[in-house]
Amino acid sequence: MININETTENQKLKELLKKMYEDNNPKLENEILEEIIMKVNFLSYVNLDETEKENKNNKNTNFNVLTTDDNKIYLPAFTDLEELSKWGIPSNMDTITLNFDNYVEIILENENIEGLVINPFGDSYILSREWLKELKAMKEERLKVNEVRLEVNSKILLEEPKHYPTMMMEAIKECCDNLGNYK
Repeated sequence: MININETTENQKLKELLKKMYEDNNPKLENEILEEIIMKVNFLSYVNLDETEKENKNNKNTNFNVLTTDDNKIYLPAFTDLEELSKWGIPSNMDTITLNFDNYVEIILENENIEGLVINPFGDSYILSREWLKELKAMKEERLKVNEVRLEVNSKILLEEPKHYPTMMMEAIKECCDNLGNYK
């Protein structure tokens, strides 16, 4: 989802990125990727002219990018306004809120962009173009729903799962907690 001049807070991801610099391990890496791919929205600076702002037309949005010493271009993403302000770009610059899928689409459509860098001026995390392609495919596979059609009056048997679906139950609990209207 794309929103102009909205803010976002991603405290859990910021804490995970900080931990990564202290003690990097596969479990922590998986938690970070879960946050990035499935949960958070990021901020980016953009250049919009007045007609795009008035019409809410985001088709010709110009993103600010970062270039490395060896001339590789990365699209920056920021977890919150604190991280965004470390870039030192004027405060009257517009911001845009994007999710993982938005960034992947932008990067894969622009061959010059090498990848995504999250919080480039803090506890940063870099995802290469190739890694983004793989993660996108993994996400699509994970979210794929298999539909099975049953004939009318078919008999079905329901039973307890062999393995308790811990991740699913945690996601349901988190969703219910966010709704706040269940007992």
